[in-house]
Amino acid sequence: GLPDPCLTGSQACALPISGPMSLPADGSSTPSKAAVPPKPVPPNLLTRRFIVVEGLYRDYADVVDLPRVVALAKQFKYRVILDDTVGFGVLGATGCGTPEHFGLTPVQEHIDIYVGALSNALGCVGGFCVGSTPMVEHQRIMSTGYCFSASSPTLLPVAAKKALELLLANPGWCDVLRSHSALAATLLRSTLPPGVDLGHHPLSPMFHLRIAPSELPEGEAAREAA
Repeated sequence: GLPDPCLTGSQACALPISGPMSLPADGSSTPSKAAVPPKPVPPNLLTRRFIVVEGLYRDYADVVDLPRVVALAKQFKYRVILDDTVGFGVLGATGCGTPEHFGLTPVQEHIDIYVGALSNALGCVGGFCVGSTPMVEHQRIMSTGYCFSASSPTLLPVAAKKALELLLANPGWCDVLRSHSALAATLLRSTLPPGVDLGHHPLSPMFHLRIAPSELPEGEAAREAA
C-alpha cells in the first residue's frame, strides 16, 4: 500500500487502495469532520496525499462530480489522480474525457495525474499517464527501471496515435455515440420488469441492471444497504 494517506472514490474499480476518507462517486458529500484536517493545510507545506477517482465509473456507470473533487483537493491540499479509462473518448465535446466535460481545461491545472487505458475508445493495448511537467519528470526519475524496459511494440502506439487523430478530427462521433446510447437506454427500459432499474449516467454508453432492494432476499438487501 501507499505510505501516505490516500483518499479514494468509494466505487473506484481496479484500485484496491483505501484511505482514511471516503468520497461518494458523485462527489456530492463532504468527507466527515473526523476524517478531514481541522484546518486548511498551509500552502507552503509539502504533502503526499491523494484523491483517486474515476471519471466515468466502470462498475456503476456514474460520472464523478469532478469540480467538487478538485475543490476539496485544493481546500485540503490533496493531489488528484483521475483514472479516465472509460470517460476518455466518451465525455466532453470532442471526447477528451471527464475534465473537458466539466470545463476543467487545461487538464494539468486541475488534475495532478491523469491516467487511462488505450483499450477502450482507442481500441489498442496499453495505457497513458500524463500531467504537469514536474510530475512527469518526477515519475520518469523515480519509477523503477522495468517501466521503461518493457515498452510496447511500435505498432501499438502508432495505432493508438492514429485512433486519437481520428477522434479529434471527428468530434461528431461523440454525439453519435450519445444518441445511440440514449436510444439503447430507452429501448432497454421499456423491456425491464418491475423492480429492475437501468442505472447509469445519461451520457454513459454502459448500462447496469440494478435490482431494487425490496426485490432482494433479506440477507442480500441488508448487504446492499450496508
